[in-house]
Amino acid sequence: MDEKNPLVTAPRSKASGNGGRFSSESSNAAVTNRPRPSAPGAVGATPRDVQPLIPRNVTNAMSAVAAKRDVIYDQLLAACEAEDARALVLKSYPFVSPAWVKLECWLPYKSIPEMTDRSSVLITIHPKPFHRYEYVFDIQVQDGIKQRTYNSVGVFNGEEAREVVRHVLRRTGSRTPAFHFLRLREKRWQFWRVQNKVARIRPNHLPQVAKAMIVIGFFTLHIPWLGFPLMLGGAALAFYNWRRPGYDLSGGKPTQEPRILTPWARWRTLIPDLASKASDLKRDLKSEILRANVDETIGVTEERIWYWGIDGKVEREQTVLNFRRGIAFVQIYAYNNDLSVRWDCHINTGTWIEYVATSGVDPTTGEFVRVMGIRSAHHPTNEYEIADVDCLTEWVHSAVTNVVKRYVEEHKIDVQIDFKIDREKDDRYGRRNQDGGEGDQAGALPKFRSFLKRLG
Repeated sequence: MDEKNPLVTAPRSKASGNGGRFSSESSNAAVTNRPRPSAPGAVGATPRDVQPLIPRNVTNAMSAVAAKRDVIYDQLLAACEAEDARALVLKSYPFVSPAWVKLECWLPYKSIPEMTDRSSVLITIHPKPFHRYEYVFDIQVQDGIKQRTYNSVGVFNGEEAREVVRHVLRRTGSRTPAFHFLRLREKRWQFWRVQNKVARIRPNHLPQVAKAMIVIGFFTLHIPWLGFPLMLGGAALAFYNWRRPGYDLSGGKPTQEPRILTPWARWRTLIPDLASKASDLKRDLKSEILRANVDETIGVTEERIWYWGIDGKVEREQTVLNFRRGIAFVQIYAYNNDLSVRWDCHINTGTWIEYVATSGVDPTTGEFVRVMGIRSAHHPTNEYEIADVDCLTEWVHSAVTNVVKRYVEEHKIDVQIDFKIDREKDDRYGRRNQDGGEGDQAGALPKFRSFLKRLG
């Protein structure tokens, strides 16, 4: 449960049968911001919170990856500016996993503008919580008609960005890349590469020691005082390792779920002769949203997005409103003398789930721990979450239309506005996760009968 927002609840893990998987990140174990419980039995004591929820924080691995993505984006732009070139530099949207940055440019061939040398570099960033190198980069280079791949790169900073930019601009004097990437070990036999060791824990060597003792003892059974004691000691060590308690080390998860969006409802209108009031309407709309959202039930943020237009990258700003599984985007743009006001509401079916990144022994406590990483996954929706999305839809529509009506009346604009919400006609999306299995079973018998009829 979010302390600032009592209505926003972190995704609940399933029954204990699935291991209670849900997400995390950072070099230190996450500490929740919930109030510390008082001593047991004390008057007014706060119950100890032991719910199976991954704490939300800003120091988790995915948030650190998003910050690194922005840094690499700025470094590529700076490198292009230093080379006096304007290339295309893109980056992934907020809360999209995995995060990536892309550089692309087309160089005309000498005096023939129709012939171009096309190159691009795609940098995908993967988190490695509690490791020596907390980010691992997979770099794909489309070098003209050739494709090159550099996986498990441990460092990508300003120097690497300059090397990449100079290569795609053909200013290194060679078509063959001369990148000085630090490659990390992917396989055990790649001994010449740097190993990305876990910095937070140390390896657990007990299983290997136990196996070695048992094997050596088996081959030395002809020596009574050596073989049998070794096998017995190895078995005892393996039994101790099996019985020892284990703990999970998690870094937390981002403040928002990953975005896997499905359209739910929308509304839009075009107000004539009001383009000059775009900034005023944005300000008043934000005030209307904050006034109605006094208890901070709905998260409100500003985002700058991009999309690929007919003549290149186009950047715009939008207001984002989050309420549980619902997410809405409010956009106000001027077109000549007219003002476009619109909002779109979506169901966000993305969620963070945990996976075991590695395991070992915590040096401070001596306990066996599993290091938990996080990744994005699909969350099956239910009717209650759809009710939340409907609530957000009505709330956003009320706030936007109130401001629009006021501006139309104040400026005496003669326009007929349809305030009806355009909802998705097919609402089976919210039920497909529950009815999908039954529907498949219900359709199995007719399909089987049809198959028998075809056999004659």
